[in-house]
Amino acid sequence: MGTNSQLSPEQTAQHVRQSLPADGLFAGHQWRIATRPFLLDKKTVKQLEQLGRVLLKFYQAANMLYHWSAEGRLPAWPSAWLDRGKPQSIIDLQRSKAFRTELPRVIRPDILLTDDGLKITELDSVPGGIGLTAWLNHAYAGAGAEVLGGATGMLENFAGIFGDAANVLWLSPTNPPPTSRR
Repeated sequence: MGTNSQLSPEQTAQHVRQSLPADGLFAGHQWRIATRPFLLDKKTVKQLEQLGRVLLKFYQAANMLYHWSAEGRLPAWPSAWLDRGKPQSIIDLQRSKAFRTELPRVIRPDILLTDDGLKITELDSVPGGIGLTAWLNHAYAGAGAEVLGGATGMLENFAGIFGDAANVLWLSPTNPPPTSRR
């Protein structure tokens, strides 16, 4: 993915800088603005696109290993190790038949791009960075750059993991619950 922009590198950086929220992205942090999005070759893009299904299979296998270990169908050490430090109520929930096949809806690998290819250093299930990445995609696409997934792909795909589920409302004293349901 690269740039199809008619803007100069300086104009692209200026567009992105002007797109920054008034309060910045993260309090107290200064940002260096790149003149183009990080470029990925077609081979790397294809590997990244295929990675999701591979990691899902890994999570499914790890989940099966845990449950079979807890049931005594495999050695006890995997489930014992994974249960270590958890309250019994959490262990009971994760072993419940109702949640047996439940897996995280987000699989977020930390990936290093090395001379030898992609290296995964961590798998996380917390969707950190999605908002920032969505903003960067939107800002660079607005400057004419071609970004992986397009200007709104990150947000659309993240919203898609919830299917037809109702929207979640953030409630606070200044944002009380609605009086009726739609």
